[in-house]
Amino acid sequence: MYPKPIVSVPHKKFKHLTLEERFLIQFLHRRGSSPCEIAKEIGCASNTIRNELKRGMEKYNIFGRTIYEYSAHTGNDKYQENRKNCNVSWKLTTCADFISYAIRKFRNEKWSFDASVGYAKANHLFKIEEIPNTKSMYNWINAGFLDVKRHELPEATARKPRKKKNTEIKRSIVLGKSIEERPEEVEGREEFGHWEIDTVVGHRQGQHSVLLTLTER
Repeated sequence: MYPKPIVSVPHKKFKHLTLEERFLIQFLHRRGSSPCEIAKEIGCASNTIRNELKRGMEKYNIFGRTIYEYSAHTGNDKYQENRKNCNVSWKLTTCADFISYAIRKFRNEKWSFDASVGYAKANHLFKIEEIPNTKSMYNWINAGFLDVKRHELPEATARKPRKKKNTEIKRSIVLGKSIEERPEEVEGREEFGHWEIDTVVGHRQGQHSVLLTLTER
């Protein structure tokens, strides 16, 4: 039985995972804790833990058996590499005060995040660089960075997904020659091997069995 680890510094909201927290994720994951349990222990969203586990998962071959375990070093290295290749300005750290304000409005007064962004800009409640656009807010929610679930958003459940148009070209199925094109000797009925085939569909529009008829002329 593993001892319960002690976290000296609780996770700060809207901040990236630290190396210390990644080592805690490694410990809890190897102990068998679920992403939700790890998130509760650290104090972040469960999607953040799932994304981190996916990022730092390593494959090991021990005595001919393949196992997968999370590595804190691998997760941290891949995170640093992704940060180098990221050209998008990461505004979570600079927008923490506005995000807290928007979530409070969302919880208490049922404001949409778009309304919070517009109201804050119109009334100069924050510096302009501290107010993200609405799209960024929803992207952060989908990524699990904010303390709001996607299903809590009214737009997420009210809108129906667009139906994809079927662009597949329908081709006519050719099952041999038509009876109008059969040879003249078939009409004489003197040669074996000329068949006619047909199907009879019942009252249920072919949902069940149909009758197949084969006639040798």
